[in-house]
Amino acid sequence: MLFKKAVENDILKEPFSIENFKKICENIISGDTYKIFLNKHRKDNTRNETELFIKNEAKYSLIRPFKKYKCKELN
Repeated sequence: MLFKKAVENDILKEPFSIENFKKICENIISGDTYKIFLNKHRKDNTRNETELFIKNEAKYSLIRPFKKYKCKELN
């Protein structure tokens, strides 16, 4: 996934904000999808979606080890 590679290549520094995430995905994701995606896939989300991120206040980090996302990859 794009955001996983961005973290691994030190392009997206952890912990990151929604704005940081938006910058690396700006050509792929539009509108408020940035906020929705991060919150939908945060640890302990209420919808039992795949947990990809840990949220501490307004910052996010990837959950490790990173598990394969169940939907089509973005890149």
